[in-house]
Amino acid sequence: MANDAHRNQGLMMEVPATSGMSATPEAEPLRARLAELERTAARAARELTALHEISLEIGQLTDLSTLHRAIVEKAAGLLNAHMGGLYLVRSENRTLELVVAHNLPGQLLGTVLKIGEGLSGHIAETGQVMMIADYQNWEGRAAVYSGAPFRRVIGVPLRIGEKVIGVINVTDDQQTGGVGGGGGRLLTW
Repeated sequence: MANDAHRNQGLMMEVPATSGMSATPEAEPLRARLAELERTAARAARELTALHEISLEIGQLTDLSTLHRAIVEKAAGLLNAHMGGLYLVRSENRTLELVVAHNLPGQLLGTVLKIGEGLSGHIAETGQVMMIADYQNWEGRAAVYSGAPFRRVIGVPLRIGEKVIGVINVTDDQQTGGVGGGGGRLLTW
């Protein structure tokens, strides 16, 4: 059976060619499954390469605010979204402050939420990844964002050990629904 080679920055992955399979009706489900596995393997290779490149780039940053911006920009890029934000927990008054507003509309930088308020406040409180299919129509949205054009949003906690120190959000103003490609898995890696 012939082999196709997929090269990705020094990563060599052997993927069996589907063109050599016989055209019997029994082979069709196998061909479809093989094609699906090939796509999954190729996506995983792209994701690992992107994560490696991101870790190298972020590892070179020494300024904390530049690091925060880079993390949000890369997270948004990884999920093919163009907006994102980073909240830091202010434990002295049990609030979150938006310290990075990547392509967010208006003057949102510095927005303060209570722990438990909106998506980010809920994530800070529970420590759990959350995905909202349509933030504009979500009953739990923070009042400060009632007019914001946010549609689908995924948020993940930032931790030091077990302690949540912040929340990263990646959002889209165009599409509703879930974030494909294992978004929560990628951002919690």
